[in-house]
Amino acid sequence: MTERKQTYPLDQVFAQVFNPSKGKAKKADFDGDLVHVRTNRMITFKRAYERDGKVRCTKCGIEARHFVKERSKANGPWFLALYAVDQNNQEVLMTLDHILPQSKGGTSGQHNSQPLCVRCNQNKGNQVEKPKRQTKVDLEKEVARLKSVLGDKCAKLAQSERELGIAQTSLRKDREELEKTKAHFAILQKRVEQLARLLAEPVVIPGQRLGS
Repeated sequence: MTERKQTYPLDQVFAQVFNPSKGKAKKADFDGDLVHVRTNRMITFKRAYERDGKVRCTKCGIEARHFVKERSKANGPWFLALYAVDQNNQEVLMTLDHILPQSKGGTSGQHNSQPLCVRCNQNKGNQVEKPKRQTKVDLEKEVARLKSVLGDKCAKLAQSERELGIAQTSLRKDREELEKTKAHFAILQKRVEQLARLLAEPVVIPGQRLGS
């Protein structure tokens, strides 16, 4: 019979799957019990969480809620089981599924792993599911979703582009004014130089000898 202990939120557990302060430790302490955290199952769950902000069954979409520290027999090793909760408030175990079953040549790598609830995993068995073909409606929904996600960002980007255009115009005018100022300054400098040369030449008064 399965023995259960504490319940843990997802972010608390996933923080221990890759813990920089502990390097690549395979176990982490959870309330006095060492638990394996660097398993392919845990890594698959964490990557889904980092990508989507949640862990959901790839098939039915049920969402994981919490981890429970469990062990299957007395004095056995503790492990963390991830559970979703269905509409009847019943816990549903989340499992790791190999997209291409290992019995048919699939590997255990992350590219071949996905989270499935235990119900969908049992229904799938070792079948190879064909990827769902997207319809026009599916594509329109995806486009609408992306627009809703990017809408605010696009508006801010457009505003930034307008402000950049105004700034570039102002900078261009400032540069033109600077070039005009430089040209005027060059003319004044030449005039000053000419005046300096004139002042440096001796003044000759008619009828007066030089040096007298």
